[in-house]
Amino acid sequence: GAESKIQLETIVACENWALVQSARVSELHESTAKWMQLGKFDSAQAENVASSINMEIESGLAAPVMDAIEANAVQDPATLITRMFAHMVTIYLHLVMYGFHHQHIVGMAISDALAILKAEFTARHFPVLIAPVFILGVVAEPSDQHFFRNIFSRPPILDPFFQHRVRMLPVLEKIWVRRSDEAAFAWKDCVELAKDILLV
Repeated sequence: GAESKIQLETIVACENWALVQSARVSELHESTAKWMQLGKFDSAQAENVASSINMEIESGLAAPVMDAIEANAVQDPATLITRMFAHMVTIYLHLVMYGFHHQHIVGMAISDALAILKAEFTARHFPVLIAPVFILGVVAEPSDQHFFRNIFSRPPILDPFFQHRVRMLPVLEKIWVRRSDEAAFAWKDCVELAKDILLV
């Protein structure tokens, strides 16, 4: 029943709808990779799934409480965290579908997420934002990369209880170099570089 469902927002302070769409993107990435290996990739089906995810994200971001952020009427951390995760999903989906090509399509999501991250959050919030901050770091322009170096090179991100986090900045550095040097660098290459790193 409804009472038995795990409400993930109580764990990561993010509303369920954004987390569900993130899981759908992960599933899309895995299924796309599998079908491409088998030579049975259906681009139309993938586009349909991507369109559905985008519609859900747009619907969630259009909710009144989300719109209120635009007017600086909401400073509730949980709402801001949800918006960060929603933008992460938009960027993540674009990377899965198109890699680093046509990044201007998600330019608004990137700029809004960066603005919120820089203006609304203090360091104590970063541990619950590992995944959004990492994905933002992946697509960061050179002018913003120092900002991410600062985040990933000190506490509270660096924590002896989460030893895998020490590998996050070196992975981002490799991604930035290869993005710059290799025209064919794609999301699958990022996944390979970040293999076995949990975004928590």
